[in-house]
Amino acid sequence: MMKFDWSEMTEDKVKTIRALCPPDEYRVLSPTACTGLFPPTLLVKFDSVLLVGSGISGTNCVVYMMNGHRLDAKDDSIDQQPLGFACVGDSPTTSGCLIQHGDWNNRSTPIPNEFFDYLRASQLGNCYPITELPAKPSGPLSDLVVRSQREALQTLADELKRSFGTFTLNA
Repeated sequence: MMKFDWSEMTEDKVKTIRALCPPDEYRVLSPTACTGLFPPTLLVKFDSVLLVGSGISGTNCVVYMMNGHRLDAKDDSIDQQPLGFACVGDSPTTSGCLIQHGDWNNRSTPIPNEFFDYLRASQLGNCYPITELPAKPSGPLSDLVVRSQREALQTLADELKRSFGTFTLNA
């Protein structure tokens, strides 16, 4: 069942996120680039984090999503776990929303058999290419065509909208 957890968005966190990714763009980051943005016990589980800044139509508002990708050994799958917040001008929402057990398509993707061969050959657990990430490490939001990432962003924006006001994503 989908669950929303809220955590404080400090000025330092917001400044770091804005420096990593401008509005209307995305970045694929290593977990170490996101130190301090997620709870440390969750961050160590991530293979990668997709950071998205999505402008809001007709406003000076941006929704930021940091979507962590982690191995779920219980289900033999790779899961997405997004955390995000909205900024109106220079003022971020006071809380960030972490989505657990999301229900959008391809939020969890089965691990292909080749994964374990690749893992054994590389001796590293965080190098396998994840199919639900964009092909390029960064670019304009218009190039982010991975449906599950867009659905994660929309789910996050809908929850922020319920809590903080009305807006529409410019995605």
